[in-house]
Amino acid sequence: MQRNEVIGQQEVWNRLMEMVQENRLPHALMFCGPQGCGKLAMALAFASYLLGDSPMLRKWEHPDLHFTFPTIKTANMSSEHKPVSLDFIKEWRELLLSKGPYIQISDWMQKMGKTDAEIGTLLNNLIVKKVVDLRTVIDASGRQRDCYDLSFLYEKLVQIVKNQLRTRSQKQETATKEQVFDSFQKEFGRPLSSIELEEIRRWMEEDGYSPEIILLALKEAVLSQAYNFKYIDRILISWEKQNVHSAMDVQRVKDQREEKKTNRNKKKGNANRPKIPLSHWSGVDKDA
Repeated sequence: MQRNEVIGQQEVWNRLMEMVQENRLPHALMFCGPQGCGKLAMALAFASYLLGDSPMLRKWEHPDLHFTFPTIKTANMSSEHKPVSLDFIKEWRELLLSKGPYIQISDWMQKMGKTDAEIGTLLNNLIVKKVVDLRTVIDASGRQRDCYDLSFLYEKLVQIVKNQLRTRSQKQETATKEQVFDSFQKEFGRPLSSIELEEIRRWMEEDGYSPEIILLALKEAVLSQAYNFKYIDRILISWEKQNVHSAMDVQRVKDQREEKKTNRNKKKGNANRPKIPLSHWSGVDKDA
């Protein structure tokens, strides 16, 4: 598909060309806009440009071109099967070749075998479930028309991604907590008591110490042969006062402590040196 087959949208095309020329093309682009503005047409034209107008694009079968679109469950599908785009890729390509990129959702539903009545029922269900919204807009010529707003759908997709990230983070946090408990039991050489387990939980959940900093405090206690929770607690409190929150901060405090110790030793060494009466080196009394 060529650029000249897209109606209007010159400004959008110019912006896309700028990104290509400046080598700043992102890994994903979303074309948004009202129905009929040419979102799909622009996407196909840009894909054709990037893929070098390969002959395979004449049938939309290029191996680097992948389509994702709405699907439905048909009568010939099993109850366990969840329909995916690949189930209807043949029908999708046929629709693009026969009607071009300026198609509506009703065209696609009919291609998948749904009647107008069934399409209306499906869309109404989506509106009731607040997946899409039906809005009346006024176009450039002043005429009113209905369009479907997918803002609800985008919000739900964003929420799904956030929930997935939150779940993943919680799993990682749980695994990290278990690592802290296991490390304490390994270093102490025995199972922890309920009071000790509660102390570790308090450090993380109430005091806000990260698992990393708790494990570093444990390491310091082990190096000092102090297998004592009160000793570790004092380390954590001391580090908090010194704004220590990571391994790098711990090393910084150690370096500062070593530097102070070195300076004290130098001063002590200078103080213990015997004073040499320089006035007698020449063998002449300065009062003579």
